Amino acid sequence: MLELFFKDNAIWFGIPALLGTGLFAIKLVLLMLGADHGGETVGDVGDVGDAASADAHGDSAGAFKIFSIQGVIAFAMGFGWAGLAALHFTDWHLTGVMLTAIGGGLLSAWILLTAMRAMFELQSSGNITIDSCVGLQGTVYIGIAGESSGKGQVQLVVDGKQRIFDAVTTGPELASGTRVRVTGANSDNTITVSSVTNA
Repeated sequence: MLELFFKDNAIWFGIPALLGTGLFAIKLVLLMLGADHGGETVGDVGDVGDAASADAHGDSAGAFKIFSIQGVIAFAMGFGWAGLAALHFTDWHLTGVMLTAIGGGLLSAWILLTAMRAMFELQSSGNITIDSCVGLQGTVYIGIAGESSGKGQVQLVVDGKQRIFDAVTTGPELASGTRVRVTGANSDNTITVSSVTNA
């Protein structure tokens, strides 16, 4: 049995096949348990980055790229299994087997990318829009430079869940922990906030 994976040239495909499949299974279990946040769930507390763009607008194009961890795992899995199949069930030269393996890897990565994007878009379809944040109060998570000179981040409670949004302010600098009110939603997926005392 082990010879199918490790004997002669099979080792070049057996290791990626087994490693990719094992890691994919682990990622799948973690995702089902809700412990894996590798880009699929954004905008909740703990996420740092352009959360507003991904959470409020469902911009999945940036969330799932072919060179993401999921993409690499899918490529390794497809590369390995396609290579093993071509090696053991054809009489092709190693070059043909390698090309088949690469094609299998790319196809697997593309299938996973497409499936994850579709899942993410379905999940995002019921999410809030950034415009609905206007009027809400929250707390500065990462300090915001004054006079719209830089972005920070703000925590808001939306639909009973704490979410983080990129934010700017037209007023003075807002330090972490400052209580703020959302006064506007911007086209670059940021929100404009001001101190509650100044709002």
